[in-house]
Amino acid sequence: MKIAIIAGHGGVDTGANITGRTPEANINLDVALELGRLLSAAGYETAQYRNAYDAPKGLNGTQIIDDSGKFPARVGAELAIHIHHNAGGGVGAEIWAQVADERGGPSKTLGEALLSEYKSIGQNSRGVKFRWNSTNSADYFGVLRHAKTSGIPAVITEYAFLDNGTDYAKIDTLEKRRAQAAAMLRAVQKVYPVSAPQKPKTGEEAIRYLAAKGRITAPDYWVEMLGIVKWLGDMFVKWAEDVQ
Repeated sequence: MKIAIIAGHGGVDTGANITGRTPEANINLDVALELGRLLSAAGYETAQYRNAYDAPKGLNGTQIIDDSGKFPARVGAELAIHIHHNAGGGVGAEIWAQVADERGGPSKTLGEALLSEYKSIGQNSRGVKFRWNSTNSADYFGVLRHAKTSGIPAVITEYAFLDNGTDYAKIDTLEKRRAQAAAMLRAVQKVYPVSAPQKPKTGEEAIRYLAAKGRITAPDYWVEMLGIVKWLGDMFVKWAEDVQ
């Protein structure tokens, strides 16, 4: 299964930016990158909308909304997860799901699973929400509307309010952002289970596996080294077996 992961905002568009606190765009990216690593290690195929704090292609805020909404279809994804963090005086986590699923459907089901896992790590739930456009004909949020047009289930996750001290304390370190990503992984696995990845059989497979697990960096370098140091392949395969 291929999952598009979209870290909201980026570049000049910081998202919620509270004095003395990490900008939303940076928090979104930290969660997205960790989620991608976890999903890959669990056997999912992933596509990241952005891999750096800058916006893709130097786009501005309005352009990012349109481009990121079209990204899942562009990469052939079967599911889209848009990662955001809130502001505006509230508290707790909320999920925006596609309006077509208001009475039941994949985006609502995933939203409920996400909130259940968020609660398991100490966050409050504001519920799964739906918002129609002004003509009550489609989703208000363009990213959900684009995905629906392409037949792709999609959600927007808003884990915490960055302008609320209690909420911000739940996401103010990289460790806590990784905990959010781990909760998201568990939710995806509940709704979209996949078979466990096969054990690596070759040196290159082992290197890619260990990189996805976060045990090594620069996998391309190590793959190149396989042709130079013959015994490295066996070493990496044994290491990968121990990690599993």
